[in-house]
Amino acid sequence: QVRADVEAGAPGALQTLRALAENGSAQAQLYLGQLYDAGEAGLIRDPQEARRLTAMAAESGDAAAMHNLGVYYFRGEGGPADFTNAAHWFKKAAAAGVVESQYNLGLLYQSGSGVPRDLGEARRWFRKAAERGDAEARRALADLAPPPAPRPAPRPAPRAAAAEPAASQNVRQAQAILARLG
Repeated sequence: QVRADVEAGAPGALQTLRALAENGSAQAQLYLGQLYDAGEAGLIRDPQEARRLTAMAAESGDAAAMHNLGVYYFRGEGGPADFTNAAHWFKKAAAAGVVESQYNLGLLYQSGSGVPRDLGEARRWFRKAAERGDAEARRALADLAPPPAPRPAPRPAPRAAAAEPAASQNVRQAQAILARLG
């Protein structure tokens, strides 16, 4: 009801929402954070306050807030970027079943952003998201080569083509993550 009152611009609704958020309601914290993030309901856009409220909701166990906090950390909105913390919150949200976090976590493992690069983990998270209907996760899973079969060590080629530098590949993968996030 409070959400409907805030959206309708009912007198006192925003104060009620703030009181609920201050008293520990994760749903109120997340919603108020979203309002600050977008600058809606008469609030001035405040990414720092949005991130703070979202963190409170995430700490209380709200899965959507966990995902959103991961996005804040990844993008560096409302505070410094921190890929390790982004991965931490995406893992929590992914474990709670948030499909977007499962996909994002796959991207982080694929690129080694905030976590060690691990294509097996990337596959696992892409697969989870794909099983829940995420088309981008299905494409990412298909694009990953199958796990390598054990083979004897190859002999070095006299003049092998240079592989793409890892830094360039990481930048491309980070751009893919950012495109997905928003």
